Amino acid sequence: MLKLPQGKYSLYMWQNFMDSILQETPRKKTTRDGLGLIEVMISLTIFAASITGMCGLALICRDSSDRARDHYIAVNLAKNRLERAKSLGFGQLSTFAENMVLVNSQGRPSGILDFRRTTIVSNVTASLTEVRVTVEIRNRETWSYVPGVEDIRSYVSSLSGGS
Repeated sequence: MLKLPQGKYSLYMWQNFMDSILQETPRKKTTRDGLGLIEVMISLTIFAASITGMCGLALICRDSSDRARDHYIAVNLAKNRLERAKSLGFGQLSTFAENMVLVNSQGRPSGILDFRRTTIVSNVTASLTEVRVTVEIRNRETWSYVPGVEDIRSYVSSLSGGS
């Protein structure tokens, strides 16, 4: 039988007594160590879903970047062609026309031909000629050229430039 504390400080002693009993009583373990198979499978599924989403986002970003680069190159091909036309003499502009010439990113007809360039030279008046350059970009999925993607025009006068 347990002997209960008595005396002047019985409440304080009672608390100490209860604390000693609780500390001596063995307790059942309520927490588990480690993870179970279900928890591991759920965390792997969540991880795989997030990685799949990130990979899809990376592919979309790369495709957008490729398209932006192709448009940038197409604009530069058209501008370079116009500058070259302006450097010719006014009488030689009619020989500068070309129709659907396949070119690479440097404007040369060799290598990977991702662009198709058309140059149209037309006389507006006797002393004014319009030079129109259209660059089409090859679609990477269908391998066909998208018509009229970049179209730049310039006018050359017989007074501005060579003879």
